[in-house]
Formats: sequence, C-alpha cells, structure tokens
Amino acid sequence: MPYTRCCKSFKNTGKMNKLIIDNRTELTDLEAVTLVRRVIKQGRISNDGKQYCYGIGIKIEDKEYMIWTDLNKKSDGFVITNR
Repeated sequence: MPYTRCCKSFKNTGKMNKLIIDNRTELTDLEAVTLVRRVIKQGRISNDGKQYCYGIGIKIEDKEYMIWTDLNKKSDGFVITNR
C-alpha cells in the first residue's frame, strides 16, 4: 500500500467516497473545503445516521454561511450559500 509510506494515519478501507461541493459564495476553494470538513467531522448525524447534517450555519468573522447536504446514490453533495 503506497499510502502508508507518506501518511501513517491513513487507513485504506478499499472504499472511496465521492464528494460534490457547490460553492455559491465568494469563498475560495480552500475556504469552502474547510467548511465542508467541519460538517464531515460531525459525522453522519441525519437521516438515521446515513447522511451528514442536513443544514448547518457556520459563522466566519461577520458573515454566516449555510452548508446544505444531499445524499446521492454514489456521492455526498454539499451546497454552500450565504445566509
């Protein structure tokens, strides 16, 4: 497994998930991914543990953003909007 050489904490489960991020704000890609990471860290807490939180508001400085999630057959979708 080539991944264990560069990152010992990586666990290859053999399963890859597809994430789709629709950033409808002025946030950079890095900022958008950081917000999505915060949602993912909470785990799958909606839809009987199958889906990431349906909708969550996150405040950065003086702006609030909403992250909406959608569970698709082969992917998880995240839509980031201004509140």
